[in-house]
Amino acid sequence: MQSEFNHRFGYSLGLHLWKEGEYNFRRCFLETSSYPPDLEVRLKEQVAEVVAAFGIQQLEPLLLAQILLDQYEGWELAEIKEICLRARALLNPQGLVSQRLREKLVAQEVLRYLEENQFLNIDGFVRFRIPHYLAGLEEAVEEAVERYSEEKEHGEFVSLLRYFLETQESRVEKVHVVLCPGGGFQLFDSEERYLKDWDGFYIDMSNGDPHYEDLLISTLITLAPKLIIIHGADRSSPHVLETLVQVFGDRLLLCPGCCNCTESMDKG
Repeated sequence: MQSEFNHRFGYSLGLHLWKEGEYNFRRCFLETSSYPPDLEVRLKEQVAEVVAAFGIQQLEPLLLAQILLDQYEGWELAEIKEICLRARALLNPQGLVSQRLREKLVAQEVLRYLEENQFLNIDGFVRFRIPHYLAGLEEAVEEAVERYSEEKEHGEFVSLLRYFLETQESRVEKVHVVLCPGGGFQLFDSEERYLKDWDGFYIDMSNGDPHYEDLLISTLITLAPKLIIIHGADRSSPHVLETLVQVFGDRLLLCPGCCNCTESMDKG
């Protein structure tokens, strides 16, 4: 806090430290007798500003971790660190601008408290006197946990699919996948002929379906082609393409652009 005062306001604030029980106390005082006449009036505002900055920059990561440990179970240390980093990123969508805004709001609450009190328990104040701030932290942790869990589950799902793919015998050399506007797909062999009713399943999904991604992936894993060429990639969601790349890796090629990317390959 001393260095922060000097950095922000250009003068040094003295601190008298002592301990009573489990609490550490610090009494703030000016170390110089030469200061502007209005400095004492502004001192509480400056103390509030520095305390808020300390709370946001130093205590906030600890509070996020505590919220995570209190409300969720089963996370490893590396996962706790990752989730807390994500929560802080969610709290700071505009980077330093968002952090400064939170510091300003907390400083206003600290100043209101200092107007009526001479002692401030920083940890207790942050935890119990600004519930709206803690609510924001809890929301950030909840969203970070949800996103991390979804990504973790998706990663495990992709790993399982890759395992199934590696154990499958390749049934065709090459498959063309035409992604259709609005969802759905059509599959063609190396001669650009429909793969209709191939070995007992119908795989023309040109009209789209809410779950076409799952069917496309399962069909391609069953066929286990050595080469998959994707046409009309711009008509698909980034999530679908990302999953295809994750599962099929270097077996997958995106067509740089041909007539099949702009028109259906309906050749009967």
